Amino acid sequence: MTFDLVSSVSFMRNFALKTKKTILTDEGLIIKNEQKDFEQNADGSILTICSPAPSSEHRHVPEFISFKKILWVQKIDDEVLEISYVVSKNHKLIPATLLTIIENPPIANLDALVDRLMKKSYENSSPAKNMLIIINPHGGQGKALRLFNDRCRAILDAAHVNYEVMETSYHRHAVDIGKNLDINKYEIITCASGDGIPHEFINGLYMREDRDECFNKLIITQLPCGSGNAMSISCHGSLEPSIATLSTLKNKVVKTDLMAVTQGIGSEEVTKLSFVSQAYGIIADCDVGTDWLRFIGPSRFELGVTLKVLFRSKYPCDIAIKYAAKAKHDLNEYYSDHVNKNNLNNQSQKDETITKENFKIKFPKLDDAVPSDWEIYDHESSKNLGVFYVGKMPYVSKDTNFFPAALPNDGTMDLVVMDSRTNILSTACALLSVEKGTHVLRKEVQHSKILAYRLVPKAAKSYISIDGESFPFEPFQVEIFPGTLKTIMNDGSYIPTGFSATVK
Repeated sequence: MTFDLVSSVSFMRNFALKTKKTILTDEGLIIKNEQKDFEQNADGSILTICSPAPSSEHRHVPEFISFKKILWVQKIDDEVLEISYVVSKNHKLIPATLLTIIENPPIANLDALVDRLMKKSYENSSPAKNMLIIINPHGGQGKALRLFNDRCRAILDAAHVNYEVMETSYHRHAVDIGKNLDINKYEIITCASGDGIPHEFINGLYMREDRDECFNKLIITQLPCGSGNAMSISCHGSLEPSIATLSTLKNKVVKTDLMAVTQGIGSEEVTKLSFVSQAYGIIADCDVGTDWLRFIGPSRFELGVTLKVLFRSKYPCDIAIKYAAKAKHDLNEYYSDHVNKNNLNNQSQKDETITKENFKIKFPKLDDAVPSDWEIYDHESSKNLGVFYVGKMPYVSKDTNFFPAALPNDGTMDLVVMDSRTNILSTACALLSVEKGTHVLRKEVQHSKILAYRLVPKAAKSYISIDGESFPFEPFQVEIFPGTLKTIMNDGSYIPTGFSATVK
């Protein structure tokens, strides 16, 4: 009997020490600095009497937990709730748990209160999602799987996400996953990788007869576990996998544009989808052309660009472009007009159904003449091309804000062109300002909004890079498939790039 009583007292003391009283606000939970202890009376009853100093464990409990950080809420007994949430530690997020009694709750029924707290915690999404995690174990210099296990898995578990992990085991495995996936099993496809896996998976879906159903049903996002993480930095605003995991759970679903890249003629014609960028010239050469130096990390790219600029490398080609806004002042006006419409576009597109019509090529084939409203690029300039880079997302990698005026679903691509004849100092200054996105303001940089283009390479040997992947070195044509990719974005748009401040 004595043992049972002591055990009971010990349990209740520990339970009380771990239980915090909280006050519910519109933004989250305020945690009261109140701890109650128990003392045993002579008759064996238990009396609440004092407030001891908090243990080291409780010193780490925050004073406020916002709904944005709450992962899960569940009832423990008739008055105690268990709150799972994330805390920041060493620049990453880790899950934590709080037992709490909410003072003066607006709803007396605890089950209804749990439901309200969950709805407040997932205002822009829904909890307990069905998710497929595709991991390239060789991504991120072989660290992708460890990054997912160390930074992401515990958060998904705490949020009660129903997820399945699938590791790629061969080149283009994610294409086959996309082609053969039972889309009814999942809501979100999360690529714990660089940009290569989402590129492959998207193209696997595109190869299916039911591609319209696939892109209507599935949300595709990225946890930055690879070497190139354009989707995560542009959409989640972070290269930290744990932060991207929370963003995946909490943020808005947005339909963004895809780009259709066509190569080949007749029976050899192939169209593939691009979600980040296409490059010809210095950027492509230093991206896929230095792939054999991948082991040294991102510095391989900077090293390659430096050498190409110093040697004034040029990449001759023929180019034809359908412009939406060619000159800088036209682009600024276009941007000002469309950036304000972005949230309206998101809402209207959210209810629109993607059909097979959305994936139809609208412009002439590569062996046909370009339409009359396309502009043939100046021959002297295209003969001396240095950089030709087209993108849909603002950030192509860490600290590389190459397309600062990019918008998710404005139906255009952003074009940046540089001439190899530009003096080395000006070129270097432009490239050094890429981090802030101010390179596009320089007079030696052409910055335009375009609807479609055709490029015919004339160099003896070089590279074409699509989403960081090497494509055949042959003519290609690109156009927009508006609003065809469902992804997740912080506050429903790309992260701020600073471009708005430059538009007058």
